[in-house]
Amino acid sequence: VHGIDASMKRIVALGLLFACWLNTQTDAQTFGTVAMGGGGYVTGILSCPSQQNLFYCKTDVGGAYRWDEPSNSWIPLLDWCSENQTSYQGVESMAVDPQSPAKLYILAGTSYWNSGATAILRSSDYGATFAITDVTSKFKANGNGANRQKGETLAVDPNFGSTLFCGTRANGLFKSTDSGVTWNAVASFNSNLNISSDSISFVMFDKTTGTPGNLTQRIFIGVYRTGTNVFVSNDAGANWTGLAISPTNSFAERCALASNSFLYVTFGDETKQTNGGVVKYNTTNGVSFNCTPVTRQPYCGISVCATNPQKLVAFTYSIYKQQPWNYGDRIYVSTNGGTNWTDLFGSGKISMNSNGFPWIVGNAIHWAGALEMDPYNSDRVFVGSGNGIFCTTNLNSGITTSTWKFMVKGLEEMVPIDFISVPGGPFITSVGDRGGFIHTDITVSPATGNMSQSSGFAYAALAPNFIARVVAGGALYYSERLPVTSTKAPPTLGTMTEGDVAISANGGTILWKSTLSGTNACFVTTNLGTN
Repeated sequence: VHGIDASMKRIVALGLLFACWLNTQTDAQTFGTVAMGGGGYVTGILSCPSQQNLFYCKTDVGGAYRWDEPSNSWIPLLDWCSENQTSYQGVESMAVDPQSPAKLYILAGTSYWNSGATAILRSSDYGATFAITDVTSKFKANGNGANRQKGETLAVDPNFGSTLFCGTRANGLFKSTDSGVTWNAVASFNSNLNISSDSISFVMFDKTTGTPGNLTQRIFIGVYRTGTNVFVSNDAGANWTGLAISPTNSFAERCALASNSFLYVTFGDETKQTNGGVVKYNTTNGVSFNCTPVTRQPYCGISVCATNPQKLVAFTYSIYKQQPWNYGDRIYVSTNGGTNWTDLFGSGKISMNSNGFPWIVGNAIHWAGALEMDPYNSDRVFVGSGNGIFCTTNLNSGITTSTWKFMVKGLEEMVPIDFISVPGGPFITSVGDRGGFIHTDITVSPATGNMSQSSGFAYAALAPNFIARVVAGGALYYSERLPVTSTKAPPTLGTMTEGDVAISANGGTILWKSTLSGTNACFVTTNLGTN
């Protein structure tokens, strides 16, 4: 600073630093999610039998979440992942330690991100923080892989919490005896598998066959294959026996263990809609029988009441029958251990509630792989779908009409393709599978504004009411006023599709990088596509 001495220069410099610090504190930014609600595939829902209202859910590309009872919302657990940990957003399985409910374990990995990096994420504070055990060199997960609807393959011994088993997609069964820090293959079980092709479907401990502080003796494992695909060990995993309970040509999907020692196993094959069923297996005498609600269709999600072993809920998987909002899966309820079932949709004993997320209206409960009955309240049931989570709090054994709400507050799994924030106008997005949204308030799921999926957006800097977008696989549209009302630009050069778009500052010129007759090129117009 010219004209002042060195000491004053130091004071001025310190003052500038202090001013910068104050400005930093004043302008500190916080980040949250744009409210859309769900939008992706929830592949698993987990409850804790020893702590009320403790639920977790997993998604195929959007990480894991914990339920927050006071706000009836979901808290994201994996938003901390860095760019080189994107793979962890594909969650293959979860497990909670019933003896220490704050302990959560996650098997995370996605084959096409970060070279398939896979880890066991270990938390002792309900997922607030995690320690990471990289297991990529031993086995790889694929949370967004085929058959991701199948059951939880990561399991904690309910009597001896430092012991865990982890079933993999193509490397067999692994075991940890130090709370998930290190893992080793279980040769006694893997000898039953074709390691290169057999994917494990579920791992289930029978808590009643152990005492606190001692290993649980009975363990069930399902394998996603036909033939002999359910195994049991009665000596804590030292030896295994195959159970001949599978319906013909059906894959083991999920299981539920009732307090009266009956194991329910669902079977299905989404590629063959006529295969599948539900089998009830008596763990004390080895007798099993078919208790399928309706034959010749696949089943996956199943849950049993913690206090009444006769009360069951089961879901079909990937069938398409009429629901109030579209075509999707069927919900079956039994009050006599699977002898008889009530079809909630088929009997009209169900109603739907968008719960403040209006885009979901008209979208059915489909791909219903995950299902969980509240162990403390059997009238509350969560079910995962390709859209997010639905929940009822008045199941009432299927006697009266139950209301199923779209329970996705805080659970945001939309996959962004492109988006723009228009100055003085809306926030416009294009998302995978769902098309797109026009937000005038980013804290509220839009009541209107669903639009077709777009591959590019642009607005005119000096005339922000002028917006253009390119429909994925289609043509260019433009709008000259807000809220957005689109007009299709004429494809005067032939079939121009996809690509990206830019607009000059005054809105007079549009540049469209497109495809014409299979050739990529850039096209320019100054008359809204007339030429």
